[in-house]
Amino acid sequence: MAYDGVTVVEVVAGREGLWGIRNRNLIPLGGLIELRNATLEDYTWRTGGGASLLGSAFDAARTGKVAFNFWPDGDTERNVVVDDTGRIWKDNGSGGGWATVQTGLTTANWHPFLVPGAAESSGSNRKLFYFDRVNNPLYLDGDGAAMTAFASPAADWTPGNVNRQPSFGVSHQGYMWAGGNLNAPNRIYRSTLTDHASFGATPYSLPVFPGLRQRLVGGLSYKGVLLLWAYPSGLYAVDTSDPSDANWRIIQVGSPGAAGPMNMAAIEDDIMWVSPDGSWHLVSATTATGSVRAEDLTARKLGSFSREQINLNQLIDAQMIYYSNKQEIMLACAAQGQTSKTRRLHMDLNKRSEVGERWL
Repeated sequence: MAYDGVTVVEVVAGREGLWGIRNRNLIPLGGLIELRNATLEDYTWRTGGGASLLGSAFDAARTGKVAFNFWPDGDTERNVVVDDTGRIWKDNGSGGGWATVQTGLTTANWHPFLVPGAAESSGSNRKLFYFDRVNNPLYLDGDGAAMTAFASPAADWTPGNVNRQPSFGVSHQGYMWAGGNLNAPNRIYRSTLTDHASFGATPYSLPVFPGLRQRLVGGLSYKGVLLLWAYPSGLYAVDTSDPSDANWRIIQVGSPGAAGPMNMAAIEDDIMWVSPDGSWHLVSATTATGSVRAEDLTARKLGSFSREQINLNQLIDAQMIYYSNKQEIMLACAAQGQTSKTRRLHMDLNKRSEVGERWL
């Protein structure tokens, strides 16, 4: 009820209401009115995740496009970085010394992507695979000094043809799967079981709703199914549990798609991804249908933030990472008007079921 001559004062309260208790120990963590650059992990207030310099710069004149922390074996750590001039670098594990493992890559319209392969057979080196949609796919064999070209690529991946190269790969059930080549944009290809760089020796590929979406852009292995994202929309699950690939099913489990191969990440028991419009989504397993379900996470709190602050045209190179120690999911992306990844958007998952998501 309004009264003449009375000033209306807005009372700002935290998510769990307004608290006026003398004993501060009884105020719940979610009762804060405002909390910036902090997390609520372990029932404490702590500073949010930051960035620290790793060793020395690999080249002062270069800018990193994508990086990956690669372990060729259980005792050896390497950081692998693709720079903006078409070189791939490998460090000594701490950033203290760098060496080039590949040079001369074509950079026009490329989108670099790194993904590790699984153990092919006993005694085999672990491999780090490289795809970018333009250059021939490559791999680093263990802790090798140079990248190696695929000896047996799929027949559709014409060597040297920039329009016929895969743009992403995913390790699933002991195989390497790859796709995103523009001449067959809705088809996923599978390697042999004993050689993840061999796609042509015993060729196998699978069409994924051809003609319905523009192209496949990324994938993850999740609870026995192969999840595949399309652009601009569509999330598909390939059920590969049957011993006969003739009985495999492909079902659509989500409407939002993705823009690039690094737009998704595994978080504990679920998968999170960012769609081309900048909204974040979660896919979870469900025992009710024996499949998965998807939900939107950003509509309630972020609103139009992504459209106003993030260069959505550059999401194809955005990278989503899960920081398990802090239980934060991070998206490295380009701000409006920029093309390089200069911004990070975090979602704090601590106490999510009690006080909801918190964004940094």
